[in-house]
Amino acid sequence: MLKDKINYPLIFIIPENYLLKTGIHTLFMKIPIDILFIDKENRIYDTCSLKPWHFYTPKKEAKYIIELEYGFINKNKVEIDNKIIISDL
Repeated sequence: MLKDKINYPLIFIIPENYLLKTGIHTLFMKIPIDILFIDKENRIYDTCSLKPWHFYTPKKEAKYIIELEYGFINKNKVEIDNKIIISDL
């Protein structure tokens, strides 16, 4: 929040049985960001690009949410159902 650029991806690990829907917001953000929603099988099941002061709720519950610099999704041709490897957590 309140940063002028993203220097590295930020990963949120959602606890199992989390009671709230795993939505995300960009309140207090100065820049737009790209977001990946990852399921229990480590597959990308939803993505979005959010401008500052916006909200988004994915199609289902996430195991991980990854915030990236704006443009990452298009630049790297990220697609739904791509599997990712998350290590050293």
